[in-house]
Amino acid sequence: MKRLLISTAILMFASQAAIAADRELVAKWYSALKTSNTGTFNELLADDATIDLKPLEITQTKVEYIAALDNWEDVAKDLTLIMKGVNSTDETTATAIVCYKFSENSFLNKEEFVIIDEKITSFSQTRQKDEC
Repeated sequence: MKRLLISTAILMFASQAAIAADRELVAKWYSALKTSNTGTFNELLADDATIDLKPLEITQTKVEYIAALDNWEDVAKDLTLIMKGVNSTDETTATAIVCYKFSENSFLNKEEFVIIDEKITSFSQTRQKDEC
C-alpha cells in the first residue's frame, strides 16, 4: 500500500511539473507573438508543427508561419494581448483564452496547444467573440 501511495504521489508531481512547463511554453508563445520574434518561434515549434488559424481559414507549417510573421509585425504594433486563462486538459494539451486588443477592434480567442517533448506540435485558434 505504501508503494502505491508513493508511486501515485510521484506520478501526480510529474504531471504537475509537465503542466507547469506547458504553461511556460504558452507564455513564451504570446511574448514572441507580441514582438514577432521568429527565433523564439523557431525554438518553440516542432519541425512538423501545424498552425491552424480557423478564423482566417488558414493552416500553416512551421516554416510558413514563421515566414508570415513579417506581415504580422506591422499588424501587431498596437496590439495588447490579455491572457484570460491557461488551462491544461492533460499532460500534452494546454488551452488559452486570449483577448487580442487593437486600437480599432478586439476579439477573444480560444487557442489550443499540443506540446510533446517540450515542443509545440500543434496550435489551433478559434474565435469566441468579436470583442473582449
